[in-house]
Amino acid sequence: MGLDSDAVKVGIWGVEKPKMRKKKDDDAVETGCWFKFRFLGKCMPSGSKVDSSISGSGTQDVESKSTNDTGEDQPVAPVVSSSTTSNEESTPSTPKMGEELKISSQLRKFAFNELKSATRNFRPESLLGEGGFGCVFKGWVNDCGTTPVRPGTGLTVAVKTLNHDGLQGHKEWLAEVNFLGDLIHPNLVKLIGYCIEDDQRLLVYEFMPRGSLENHLFRRSLPLPWSTRMKIALGAAEGLAFLHEEAERPVIYRDFKTSNILLDADYNAKLSDFGLAKDGPEGDKTHVSTRVMGTYGYAAPEYVMTGHLTSKSDVYSFGVVLLEMLTGRRSMDKNRPNGEHNLVEWARPCLGERRRFYRLIDPRLEGRFSIKGAHKAAQLASCCLYRDPKSRPLMSEVVEILKPLSDLKDMACSSPHFQALQAERTGRFNPNSRNGSLKLQSEGLLKNGQPTRSLSIPNGPHVSPYHRTTSFWEAEDFQNMGLDVNGGLRFQKGKDVGGFAFWYSDMRAPDLPPKFKSMLVPGKIQHIICTGNLCIKEVHDYLKSLCPSLHITRGEYDEDARYPETKTLTIGQFKLGLCHGHQVVPWGDLDSLAMLQRQLDVDILVSGHTHQFKAYKHEGGVVINPGSATGAYSSITYDVNPSFVLMDIDGLRVVVYVYELIDGEVKVDKIDFKKTATTATH
Repeated sequence: MGLDSDAVKVGIWGVEKPKMRKKKDDDAVETGCWFKFRFLGKCMPSGSKVDSSISGSGTQDVESKSTNDTGEDQPVAPVVSSSTTSNEESTPSTPKMGEELKISSQLRKFAFNELKSATRNFRPESLLGEGGFGCVFKGWVNDCGTTPVRPGTGLTVAVKTLNHDGLQGHKEWLAEVNFLGDLIHPNLVKLIGYCIEDDQRLLVYEFMPRGSLENHLFRRSLPLPWSTRMKIALGAAEGLAFLHEEAERPVIYRDFKTSNILLDADYNAKLSDFGLAKDGPEGDKTHVSTRVMGTYGYAAPEYVMTGHLTSKSDVYSFGVVLLEMLTGRRSMDKNRPNGEHNLVEWARPCLGERRRFYRLIDPRLEGRFSIKGAHKAAQLASCCLYRDPKSRPLMSEVVEILKPLSDLKDMACSSPHFQALQAERTGRFNPNSRNGSLKLQSEGLLKNGQPTRSLSIPNGPHVSPYHRTTSFWEAEDFQNMGLDVNGGLRFQKGKDVGGFAFWYSDMRAPDLPPKFKSMLVPGKIQHIICTGNLCIKEVHDYLKSLCPSLHITRGEYDEDARYPETKTLTIGQFKLGLCHGHQVVPWGDLDSLAMLQRQLDVDILVSGHTHQFKAYKHEGGVVINPGSATGAYSSITYDVNPSFVLMDIDGLRVVVYVYELIDGEVKVDKIDFKKTATTATH
């Protein structure tokens, strides 16, 4: 698609449909059971150039762009038998009209000569871009009619012409008219009108002056600011959410990618190119069976393998685009080093780990991004990219997660932790530092002549367990596991700690009261490791053997207790969900835990789903199961604020929060209690 002022002259654009025509040897390159179609635009002479005042990409010619083998926008078009699909995807470019065209009364019907005049005879200087469908030209028409007007007056439009030698045809043209003619939403490109005369097929859209997201991410020298990226992500998500959940008939977009996200003057995102859109499943059907079409690198794996299309296929594609926005990398780029060609596979291991996740963020941002926002966005991308489509969130859930991210002000460039990573990257550390601690030497990172913090690194004696290569850590490994309150400053091991390393960061948790901070020293760790309310006796005894000063504030060891309730606690800036009973999920089902966390809309989720202490690492982060909740739930009241050791499903290491403090200085602000219909045991 190219309804914009940036000449996006890509050789393989949108989704190249396999047409039932004779194939030329140089038109298709067979690789196994896949075909990579190449299309060279024929809308203008190959030597023609685009006016740089219209095109943000200068005068790059079509042919040189189409042969650039970066792996971008490769079509997904496997060879499938006719039995694989219930609806044929290939049609002649200009069949009989019949009853196929459903014209909305809101659309204007243009004459071909009117559009020819509006685009100044489709001259090269008016060319905005071209793709599998055809060419897109800039034009001007009357505000309320179809009459062409002088350039710079009236309504600026983008006119898309059907190229009969191209790879998309009449059926895609019909899909554009039928879907966009009926669908009205701020985050969908507005279809203004159409033209159908003899074999001419043209569509007229609102003009999008800032071009495509693809151009801004990958073709411009200046990077998109963080807040703008999040604004675009939110707008695109709202467009998909409308299609999936709000439209009169659900629509599966099927071709969500950066080149199909267009931007208006205020960087509001709008989805374009509905040539591959499909009606969603009806009745009790769970999916639509169709020929696999899309763009390689964006298409969901289960759709590619089976041809089963659902709205969750779009969610996967959204996750890929969100990852592109976070990293500044293309979904597929063969110019990258080995192991980095496929963005999803390269980034997936890092998405849930705070220390590694920083390395994913687009370096062109130079730290000008929100720490919390980037972490939330990375975690969201991970959820959208789950291999099991049922575990992916709804787009309405994605929208709610994205809403606050563009306004967050905790810039990474002012974070000592981020500065430490930057220093580590550039080698600005003392190689003679002891105990595996990284000592910052940069003058800007020193305070009163002392390093602001020291960070553990993989070869240190207090190495984080997350540097291990195994997936599980049993209780006996707990003595080597660091306890983390919001990540950050490390306190050295003390004799009363019983083997625990401990982290805390003032900057990341500025609202904690002074008495909380005063306890964050090894000698008072007994006030922090108050796990008696959240673990069975065996686990408690084990922890007690590690830390003799472990303090029990409340709770019994009734392992047969039934807790069919869910509570949400709001304490300061943090929101926690506590669930038990029917909502307990099988151990190891991390996707269900992540979904439950999103449904409860909590920062931290506690689910007592086994009577064992285990930690489990998965692609979305780390989940800690501290054991049975037993007496903890019964003690949650407005008057009693029990202590918990909680897991952080967002992917720090182990997060410790204390809610029963001296003098009641920290108290629960709000408790939402929800009684369930049934009672279950675990």
